[in-house]
Amino acid sequence: MLLDHIPLICPLDGMPLVRQGRTLTCSNNHSYDIARQGYVNLLPVQFKASRDPGDSKEMIAARRRVLDHGLFDPLIDRLCELLIDHVNVNRHTLLVDAGCGEGSYTARFSRALRSRHENARVLGIDISKPAVQAAAARCREVAWVVASNHRLPLEPESIDMITSLFGFEAWTHWSEQQRSGQCVLVVDAARHHLAELRELIYAERRMHAAPEHEEALTAGYRCTLEMPFRFAMLASEPQLIGDLLLMTPHGHRAGRRGREAIEGLSALSLTGDVRLRLYRRE
Repeated sequence: MLLDHIPLICPLDGMPLVRQGRTLTCSNNHSYDIARQGYVNLLPVQFKASRDPGDSKEMIAARRRVLDHGLFDPLIDRLCELLIDHVNVNRHTLLVDAGCGEGSYTARFSRALRSRHENARVLGIDISKPAVQAAAARCREVAWVVASNHRLPLEPESIDMITSLFGFEAWTHWSEQQRSGQCVLVVDAARHHLAELRELIYAERRMHAAPEHEEALTAGYRCTLEMPFRFAMLASEPQLIGDLLLMTPHGHRAGRRGREAIEGLSALSLTGDVRLRLYRRE
């Protein structure tokens, strides 16, 4: 089982977890059942900020439909190239996709690393249980865990590469979990990301500003690579346009006017505009 090869720790006491049948158990007898899909939930209720944290089933399904149509394939391909260029892939390699969502990016990362070494390990972590369920049901070559980016249930200094795509970084915590000299690959929406959609749904034009990640520097990371990346997308049917709205925070912010603005559109050309950054732990 893939989870056997991941240095997981108990989220309650930090002790190593050992598999016994379909359960992970620590020396203090805290136990966590492995779901039939193969994932494990390491997010205790006392660590939840809400009853069902993270993305909803509807957002997850919308994102999967968009990604299955290949709209973000140029970005995924570029990220895989960067991983191959900046990860020393061997049988001990552990990549953690922090905020993995429904797992489409993570699965592609796994294939890229395994093309270099078949025993490279990839772990997808997300705070949304429905997201991890969807990921585990589709991809069996990745280990999947429900957990928070701010409480990665992994032994200290056990991680090689961390990927964080349109997510929430936890730099200080990650610096304790990651090996020295290893990297974090961050993807943020830039100024013109999905601008055509935003112009339709908002009364006033809204522009993105990619975050600066000052906390990374204070946590001991140094930015070694920063680049813009743009790509064209075509949402070629009405459902895809609606899914693009639903899969992003714009779905909550747009309101009735925004949803009405995209009704009746048969296709929409869009701009993907992101900023890629690579941070190395000193």
